[in-house]
Amino acid sequence: MCKQTLYPICISFLFIFVSVPCISVSAKETVTPETVFPFSLEIAKKAQQQFPKNADSHFLVGNVYYRAQQYEDAIAAFKKGLEIKPNQIDIVQLIAFIYSRQSRFEEAAEWYRMTLALNPRAPQASERLGLALVQCNQMEEARQAFEDAVRTDPQDASAHYHLAERYSDEGRLGEAIKEAELTIQHDNRFPEPYYLLSNIYRKQGNPDQSKEMLERFRLKKEAEEKWIEQNEKPDSGEKSAARMAAQTLIEAGALYYQQKRDKEAESCFLRALSLDAKNEPARFNLAHLYQEKGRNDKAAALFGELIVINANDYRYHLGMGMILAAQKEWLEAERCLDKALALQPDAVEAQRTLARVLLLAHRDPIKALQLMRQAVEIEKNAENYNYLSQAYYMNGQLEESLEAMGKALELAPNNPTYRQRFEKLRAAVMR
Repeated sequence: MCKQTLYPICISFLFIFVSVPCISVSAKETVTPETVFPFSLEIAKKAQQQFPKNADSHFLVGNVYYRAQQYEDAIAAFKKGLEIKPNQIDIVQLIAFIYSRQSRFEEAAEWYRMTLALNPRAPQASERLGLALVQCNQMEEARQAFEDAVRTDPQDASAHYHLAERYSDEGRLGEAIKEAELTIQHDNRFPEPYYLLSNIYRKQGNPDQSKEMLERFRLKKEAEEKWIEQNEKPDSGEKSAARMAAQTLIEAGALYYQQKRDKEAESCFLRALSLDAKNEPARFNLAHLYQEKGRNDKAAALFGELIVINANDYRYHLGMGMILAAQKEWLEAERCLDKALALQPDAVEAQRTLARVLLLAHRDPIKALQLMRQAVEIEKNAENYNYLSQAYYMNGQLEESLEAMGKALELAPNNPTYRQRFEKLRAAVMR
């Protein structure tokens, strides 16, 4: 039996101590660099055999092959999954990336174009398409791809740099200087744009400016090498292997959870923690599973640990706040949810949960109404309109409450609770 443990929950300048049982983790497993691939593949293949018609089981196998750098097998598994569930943009873009790693640049370009067809603003897709096209010697198309990239994300320093290179090679030196300067403006850590500017100024016949940029390049390069020497400590093979195996278990656990196989999901997440004790995704997924199943003591223990590990992730404070709300610990729930919203002001679930806490505790109906107005602006769904209606009602605004409940009913016409509330509000307004 585990002893009762106190988990500190940091909220602003306060600490809330929640007494929860500690989480017992499976007996520690071990993997080595030599065993991590067969260990992970066995887990993934078992899930694939159990759920052969589920695309995610094939994506799981593909991820194992990808992490092992067995790229042909990874691509085959990913494509098998896409046959079942097409248009999965992350997988499409990953296949493009693998083709680039294999120096199969024409195929990479094809798959990056497929990515952009699914989402023209897909992060880094235009830039990586441009890099693939450079390798295919399709320079005009590459430049157009980089132009698309900086339009999509004007603060992407590397896209500005690659566009500067294209402009420089085309002799558009003024535009090249502008793009190189934008590279430095958005991220001044890297030395390469200074070297490019040195070459451009030399082409323009400006030796003094060329020399100045070359000196800046030298200083940035020295600073970069020093930072790498101080900060990029080599990772032990055993730790890296443990993290890789844990990642496979997390992905398998998510698949089992999706299939409502909670015991297998729980086992996978616990095994992941036995391999990598500080793994946040394993803890978070396990906490979510326990929370969904009403095992609030165990969920609270995990959320408490997560907040200690990383107090800057709003999801951990939200999870703890939801558990405290379920236990009617209104003040502590409010504090947790306020912290979640301080970290992520547009988190609709946190807005809605805090509004619900304030209404149920009869604490601050005006603030609850403000929160639900914000939530409805972000997500116009039936649940949000339902709580907006309740907030209006608690503030004595019956007509607005009726209007909001009407919108909830429009979005969920078969919900009997919404229908009943709408009829009661309508009768109240007509009196």
